[in-house]
Amino acid sequence: IKPSSVDHVLAAALPLAALTAWQALLDHAKLVAGQSVLVTGGAGGVGAYVVQLARHFGARVGATISTGDQTEYVRGLGADQVFVLIAAGAYDIVIDTVGGAALPSAYSYVRHGGRLITLSAPPSPELSLARDIRDEFFVVRPNRGQLDQIARLVDTGALKPLVSETFELADTPAAYADRGRHGGPGKTVIIVQ
Repeated sequence: IKPSSVDHVLAAALPLAALTAWQALLDHAKLVAGQSVLVTGGAGGVGAYVVQLARHFGARVGATISTGDQTEYVRGLGADQVFVLIAAGAYDIVIDTVGGAALPSAYSYVRHGGRLITLSAPPSPELSLARDIRDEFFVVRPNRGQLDQIARLVDTGALKPLVSETFELADTPAAYADRGRHGGPGKTVIIVQ
């Protein structure tokens, strides 16, 4: 399944994050070309793949980021609009990759009849009661066919694997403690030799 156009380190950044993004957009949100998608956490490990895949499949893409220095990075992934922390507008689909305190405000960005997919925890029923919104939490499931399609997108240049930093296996506790604070956007990869 490894894309032939990238090394093992870049390929290691793909499976869980890109597959989660794929399933959020296509299996759960039922993305159709021309729809608008807002990604909360657009510079994050999963959010960056959601931005790229949403663009690839023909969506108009907005993304929230935590700091302004991530703006050009997320625009480079395909976001039409980038917002620092607070978004604006109403979207057909909101993919919440942040969760926690960000989840309740994510509802305000979903248009009437739209969908909100969250990756962090099941949404509270009260958040969608007064609105015609379908909200859903899911956990990624293994899918070889989808991983094959993701690998093809990487090999054609339509999807870029994103690595923020690497650690040796012996430094795994430090990698966990760092949790991406020093390497920038993308995934942290543990090198096993």
